[in-house]
Amino acid sequence: MNFTAIDFETANLNRSSACSLGLVQVRDGIVTGEYEWLIDPQQPFNRMNMAIHELSSHKLNMISNHFGIRPNHHNALDDARACAQIMLKLMEQQKVCDPLLFAKSLGFQAGSLYSGGYTSFRKYKINQK
Repeated sequence: MNFTAIDFETANLNRSSACSLGLVQVRDGIVTGEYEWLIDPQQPFNRMNMAIHELSSHKLNMISNHFGIRPNHHNALDDARACAQIMLKLMEQQKVCDPLLFAKSLGFQAGSLYSGGYTSFRKYKINQK
């Protein structure tokens, strides 16, 4: 099980307003590295955006509680750590060793980053004839 869990916190609704980044590396099912950076977004912080983060963190909080994980929400490293722990527990339950195979087994395709953009995590389209 090798993957990296990533969490970005943003200052406002603009995707280019990253203000914090957390990474948690997992190798052979074990956390091998944790990294956190604070970023100057060079954009104003928006109160509405902070309210949105509370909603999304609440969902992470519910899933974390289900698995007995207690992260410090609104902290990019703790949120990334919680996501890594949740993924490890889900893959263990499903007896899958690869996050991409795990997503595929549930009918999803992982997203990807590339120069100039990204593709989102999404449900596979079923070909209908």
